[in-house]
Amino acid sequence: MNGSSRSREDLTQQAYQVRSQLLRTVAELNQRRHEALDVRSQLKSHLRTFAIGGGLLLVATAGSVALVVSRIATATHRRRRNRWRLARDMWRYPERAMRGERRSFFGQIARSLVITILSTAVSVSTRRLLARLPIGRRAADG
Repeated sequence: MNGSSRSREDLTQQAYQVRSQLLRTVAELNQRRHEALDVRSQLKSHLRTFAIGGGLLLVATAGSVALVVSRIATATHRRRRNRWRLARDMWRYPERAMRGERRSFFGQIARSLVITILSTAVSVSTRRLLARLPIGRRAADG
């Protein structure tokens, strides 16, 4: 009995050690979770990254606005130039006058890619939205 009693005490001691190690691990994971989800500490530690991202977003927005304003400002000139070009081409090539303009090969590929990406994004977001609705859940379950 002395051997089994000693074995039992060893197992009990080992169980306590494993349990305390597990509790320390859980406490450490809990601490890391709090650090990872703390917005203030994340802002402090990644302030430079957030500042660079915000600056890039600001520059991209300003560039987009400048491009739109430029396009609006030159729209009349572009329309006039395109009308003169159309009239000139109609005079030179009357047989081609009523055909639509063809895009370049790469322009057609780019257009196809944009349409594919946009339609996929719309269908995925619509599917996710419908899955959140009670009606969508019943239809998916049924």
